[in-house]
Order: sequence, then structure tokens, then C-alpha cells
Amino acid sequence: CTQSALDRSGVRRMTSAPPLPSACPDRTGTCSRKMQGKRGAFVGRDIVPCWIADMDFEAPRPVVDAVVARAKHGIYGYTDASAELEDLTLRRLKTLYGSTETPDRSWLRWLPGLLPGLHHAVRAACQSREDRVVLLTPLYPPFLAAVERNGATLVQIPLIDSGASSIEIRFDLDWERLASELAHPATRLLHFCNPHNPAGRCWSRDDLERVARLCVESDVVICSDEVWGEMPLEPERAPFCSMLGLLPSDGGGGDVPGLRE
Repeated sequence: CTQSALDRSGVRRMTSAPPLPSACPDRTGTCSRKMQGKRGAFVGRDIVPCWIADMDFEAPRPVVDAVVARAKHGIYGYTDASAELEDLTLRRLKTLYGSTETPDRSWLRWLPGLLPGLHHAVRAACQSREDRVVLLTPLYPPFLAAVERNGATLVQIPLIDSGASSIEIRFDLDWERLASELAHPATRLLHFCNPHNPAGRCWSRDDLERVARLCVESDVVICSDEVWGEMPLEPERAPFCSMLGLLPSDGGGGDVPGLRE
């Protein structure tokens, strides 16, 4: 681990460098979808598959230790979230996402992952086939499936490439089309993604505030997927939670999506 010491001026100096991460563990025999999917195209080959958002580093040690300790108990009956877990979650959301409100436990809904949350959002907001859900495409396919499988009308708004050259791609919102579709009397829900998957666009606070105003004006619910919200390093990174709703998940930056499966 990292070691440090105080020099004569009282400033803490590094005396040894932190260890480098271990090499990617062998995932053979772990039913890895990343390695064994696509009809086993990557098995036994010196290729790094990049077709799925699945990172090749170990989960945080506290997560590993907690899972091992729980597994050793031997009884895996039904469980509920403890008050301690709920309080820790609320503090984390407050710290990371800077909500302007003071959240309480009634804000929390425990789900086995992001995808059930997308389906629940459609079911909660839409009551008939005529009810519309707006999405910004290209988009992670399960977003579209959540709308279609729950009997709502899917409305796709393609993102605009506003890059300065043929080799620079920058995705932006089609504000005129977005305002028009949100104002439609049958629109009930906006499925949003920040950072956007797969465009990689981190929406600015100005973007989010503008989207929020459009939704408020038209009484449209926002369901914002921010699974990768902790990955951007820019200080101006803006989450939707500070303005409206959020569907956080431990399946992205923490590299633990398989635990729920």
C-alpha cells in the first residue's frame, strides 16, 4: 500500500508508490458473458472483447469481503434492506449527487438492477398503448425494449452530430424536436441517459436544466439512468438528481453487475 512521511517542512511526501493493479484475472469457467458470449468467439484467443460494458478488474475489496462473509453464513433466505444500509445510501446520494432536497428513506426503492427500474418506470407512467415514451437514440437497446414490452408507444429522437470535422464526433440534442415531442399531449415519460450510452456524451448542467424545464412545462416524468455517473472526471459533471429523479445502480462503476444475477 502507499506509504508517506513528513519532511522537514511538515509536508507529507510519498515514500513509496502504490502497487499497480493485478493483471486481469482468468475468467475461464465463471460463465462470463463477456468472454463466452457471441458463440464463444473470444474463448482461448489473445483478444480483449469490448462488446459489453464489463470491466476486467476486481470489485472493491470491501465488496468482495462482504460477499464472502455473507456466503459463509450458509442460509440465503429473503432479506430486507437494513436501516443502516438505507441511511448510508442516502448519505452517499447526497454527497455524490448534490441533491438540493433532503432525501429520506421514502425516496428509496430497492430493485435487482437498472433494467427492472426501466420497466417499472414505464408501467408507472403509462396506462395505455397511446401513452408515449421519448428516448434519445442511439441508445442502449434495453431502454427501447422496456417501452415496447410494457405496451407503450416508443418515440425516438436521433441525436445530432455537431462535430467540427469528419473525425470529431460530438452528439447534441435536437432541441426543437425534443420540445415538440415532449409537448405532445400523450407523452408521459422521458427515458434519459447520463452519461449517454453509447454516445459517451456527458450532458452539462445547462443541458439538464433545459431538459428539466421542458419536462416540467409538459408534465412529463424523467427517468434518468446514471449508472456510469461516477466515471467522468470533469469537475462540471452534473447529475439529474440535483434537479429531479435518478435511477442509480451499483452495476456500472463498481464492476459488480453479476452479483444480482
